[in-house]
Amino acid sequence: MLLDLWQAYTLELEAEVAKLKELNEELQRKQEEMMEMQKNQILEKLRLPWGGKRQCLRRTLTGPW
Repeated sequence: MLLDLWQAYTLELEAEVAKLKELNEELQRKQEEMMEMQKNQILEKLRLPWGGKRQCLRRTLTGPW
């Protein structure tokens, strides 16, 4: 009887481990998708406007020298 309880408990734990592994894989896939989306959003913001020319700051002459 004790052996039967032990086996049932072991099977229950193995089933829970399998379920958690599956959930972990799903969450990792979702995390990768979200990271890819965030990367694409950042790259989209960094895309250069005005036909690909980079806008940069220019030094101006403010003094008489």
